[in-house]
Amino acid sequence: MAEYGTPLESAAALDAAIDAALRCFTRVDESSSQSPIRPGGWCARETLGHLIDSACNNHRRFVIGQPPGVERFDGYSQDEWVGRQRYRDASWERLVSLWTAYNRHLAHLMRNTSVEAAEGSATASWTTDPITVGWLMHDYVRHLQHHVGQIRDWAERQPRSWPTGAPVDMTPARVPERRTLSGVRHDLEPIDPGRHVEDLFAGSHTPEAADMWTYLWYGPFANPETMREWLDSCAVARDPLFFAVVERATRRAVGMCALLRIVPDMKTLELGHIWYVPAVQGTGVNADVALTLLTACFEQWGYRRAEWKCDALNGRSKAAALKLGFTFEGVFRQHMVRKGRNRDTTWFAMLDSDWPAKKASLERLLD
Repeated sequence: MAEYGTPLESAAALDAAIDAALRCFTRVDESSSQSPIRPGGWCARETLGHLIDSACNNHRRFVIGQPPGVERFDGYSQDEWVGRQRYRDASWERLVSLWTAYNRHLAHLMRNTSVEAAEGSATASWTTDPITVGWLMHDYVRHLQHHVGQIRDWAERQPRSWPTGAPVDMTPARVPERRTLSGVRHDLEPIDPGRHVEDLFAGSHTPEAADMWTYLWYGPFANPETMREWLDSCAVARDPLFFAVVERATRRAVGMCALLRIVPDMKTLELGHIWYVPAVQGTGVNADVALTLLTACFEQWGYRRAEWKCDALNGRSKAAALKLGFTFEGVFRQHMVRKGRNRDTTWFAMLDSDWPAKKASLERLLD
């Protein structure tokens, strides 16, 4: 067994290898990643898939090999794993994300493995001598660097291309009108402070409603007059364009919502400022509001993308976005300061191409 360093040194080498690989991977696009990187061999997707399999199998060895340990490290059939998982048909971008996240975790594991724990050893099917966890960590990084080098050398031989996106009709989307939008059981009415303030204040300033203001930029309000002043400003704003959510059966205002960051030229907007009084939460009002707004956005006004953003700590809002059919896109760290506190912002979005299937799901929720 050759000389090898400490787990901490292996972790540093792995982090450096990941950083170098990511710089190389940017030269590979979805189309070229299906081409063999050597005659008769794996394509870039399959090679990266093999490295994901290597991460998976070695992850287990790194853990179970530590004292008290095991007698033998299992092997696996590399070609069989690659073939059965059809890496060739997987998205290059998704594979890169998975490979990166898995290896960052393995670097974390290495950093937190003591020198003593790394001395745990076992036999293996591919060698006659016992091998240690520390040697496995060292060899894992060496193996990863070898295959990343194959992808790098292949990528550098390819003609440099500059992919562009699909053509888009540049006709701007319509600016949303200040008018009532009718849903299944609710109407979204332009804010009328005089008519809506009594219901909104009474329903949102009860003991049960105390927590609903935690992640909002405003509220709670000292009295109806103060809320009325805020609603006066909402009533004249164009972006955000605010609506009161009115229960059709009772004509009672039970919440608010808005369209904001409206960019007709780019055909994007955001759904936000969404809140409901506790008495109607969990009754399907959110699905009704989302169906109403998104139908108008995609089918009437011609938008390509609708966004949903919330505080990364707001678990209820994140769960609601996913339930409504939005796709998680990432987190903007230290994005804003709200009420004197840091806000990391979680981003979700829905596209016009998603809409037919998502609309059907929302209609089933309401049924």
